[in-house]
Amino acid sequence: PFTLSGDVYTSTNKSNNSTSVFTITAKTDIELTLNYFVSSEANYDKLIIVKGGTEIVNVSGSPGWAEREISLNAGEVMTISYRKDGSTSRGDDCAKFKLNLKSNGSGTKFVPDIYLDNTNTYQDENTYVLLDGIYQ
Repeated sequence: PFTLSGDVYTSTNKSNNSTSVFTITAKTDIELTLNYFVSSEANYDKLIIVKGGTEIVNVSGSPGWAEREISLNAGEVMTISYRKDGSTSRGDDCAKFKLNLKSNGSGTKFVPDIYLDNTNTYQDENTYVLLDGIYQ
């Protein structure tokens, strides 16, 4: 899993042969900015992002923060995962990311700093963002 601190999600898997996964399922067309970071054993422990079944990011080592603009169509799934192999640990041994939901395609703006309640549900008056997806 990933934990949330402020607006940054951080992978929690430190054990060898483990994976942290965060899944977003768009219930409506959305646009988002994804900032991501990895600090890991180069070429082995990886941050992998898959959108609609296609790998769009595969990064390891310590390249620093990067940014990507992403559009998701209604029903499309994106997964963000940090995968550790069975050997050495390097760097901070984690992946981090931030999501900024920009629009749902109709011009409605999403609030990036919405609150977390005890059901792990982020809410504003238009959208519910669960830890495992986005729901309109």
